[in-house]
Parts: sequence; structure tokens; C-alpha cells
Amino acid sequence: MKVLVVYHYFAHYRLPVLRAMASNEKVDFFFASGDSSEIVIEKIPTELSSVSVSKGGLKWSILDNVWIGSGPFLWQKKLLGKCFYDDFDSVIFLGSPYFLSTWLAVLISRIRRKRVLFWTHGFVREGGVKDSLRKLFFRTANGLLLYSSWAKLNLKSHGFSEKEMFVINNSLDYPKHLELRSLLV
Repeated sequence: MKVLVVYHYFAHYRLPVLRAMASNEKVDFFFASGDSSEIVIEKIPTELSSVSVSKGGLKWSILDNVWIGSGPFLWQKKLLGKCFYDDFDSVIFLGSPYFLSTWLAVLISRIRRKRVLFWTHGFVREGGVKDSLRKLFFRTANGLLLYSSWAKLNLKSHGFSEKEMFVINNSLDYPKHLELRSLLV
């Protein structure tokens, strides 16, 4: 199974999780993201896109991020072509309705009969136009990968099916946290 994971950019703290995904023997993960952000944050160095997975690199395509204004709206050049021409079984997108190219990439992926998942916090607030937009956006996917059980309960209260929601927790470097905890005892 080939899975494409699309993000706006990959923050440095996600590197252990991406490496774990990349070394999975059952699923062939590919990554796509830009290297610019609308905020100041340390990102994974794009040089890892040219390093083999066995040496700590990632199968990573660098997209061109075009931030509209000062954010949060984003267009990712090259994303539509990746979803149209590349042969993936599933695509996991960061679940932000502000990423305009994602709307079209989801449509292309669904037309091509690819499974579409959003990796998301779910709803942060209750009600309003923003949550209505987010709800519409979430409904375009086959499923939601959620950071917490609370997010699942919240989305269930908004009418989402439990069968379409999967709690994967946040992407922390668990082995490193265990190591640090052992130093405290």
C-alpha cells in the first residue's frame, strides 16, 4: 500500500514520527510539503528529501507554498499534479480548510478512487461560520485521524460516524520521552 502524507510544512518535532512511518514495512509512506510557513517555527531540513530512508531521510517531495496575505490561506503548487498523476492508494492531508489547493486535491483523489483522510484536531471551538466550513471540509474525506479521544467525542456530537474516526494521538517522540522520564526517577 502506498500512502501520500501532505502537510503545509513539517515542523522539526514531527521528524521521529515521520521516520517511524517511513520505515514501516507494511505501508510505503511518501511525504509532500512546502518549506515555508506563515509562522516562525523550526522545520525539518529539506535536505532529508535526498537522503535514503535507511540513512534517516524521507521520501519527500517539496511543494511550493504560496501564502495568501499573511496566512492562514495557502495554495500549494505541484500538489494537484501529485494527486492526479502519482499512484497512491490513500492520501492523508492536514485537516485545514484554509489550504485552498487541498480542496481540489481531495476532489481529484476522490475521483481517482483514492482513500482520503484528514489528520486533524477536529473542532477547537463550538459553532460559527468557521466551524460550519470545517464540518463541510471534514465531510469530503473518507475518515479523520484525530489527536485525542476528546476530538472524537466532539466530532461525534457533530454527527460524524465513529467508524470514520481514528484516534492516533499527537505525534510526539515517545521513545525520547521515555528516555527523559527515566532520568527523572
